[in-house]
Amino acid sequence: MKKTILKKVLIISIIILAIIAFIYCTYTVIYSAKIAGGTILPCIDDYTKVAKFYYEDFEKYDAEHLVYSIPSEKNKDIICYTENFNHEIIMDEITYQSFLIVEDSYRVDKQPIDYISVYDGFVSFCNNNGSASYVYSVYGEKPEFISNPDKPTDFLSVSVISDNWYYVSESFFS
Repeated sequence: MKKTILKKVLIISIIILAIIAFIYCTYTVIYSAKIAGGTILPCIDDYTKVAKFYYEDFEKYDAEHLVYSIPSEKNKDIICYTENFNHEIIMDEITYQSFLIVEDSYRVDKQPIDYISVYDGFVSFCNNNGSASYVYSVYGEKPEFISNPDKPTDFLSVSVISDNWYYVSESFFS
């Protein structure tokens, strides 16, 4: 009798914990996407201008994926770090002013922007944490990666921010 009651209590406890974990993870993903949209929407034109700048350079090369540095106050030269495609580009002043707005408003996982990752049809605004990013979709398609195809994620959550913009993050519940 005591074993039966103990089993029932244990099963009910496990079910309750699973429900709490599901609600917490779902809430975290929804809340993060809502915060992302609130951060990026007021300056979406600046994000788009910067994304197009990087994508235009990407299109000049026969590459599947390129990783770029971001400009700094001291140096507006941008370095493409991808092996076999190493090169530098200079950001024009108008795009640089947009980038400053991006840099100021970017807070994904409470981290600053660290690099830009570009692959066919997508520009990811990334930080070194790597668990989430803002992704610009050139053709309006839903992204399948946080930063690039070389780093697939088993559990991915993709939330629409606006036309062509997504908040992409790791999630146990997508």
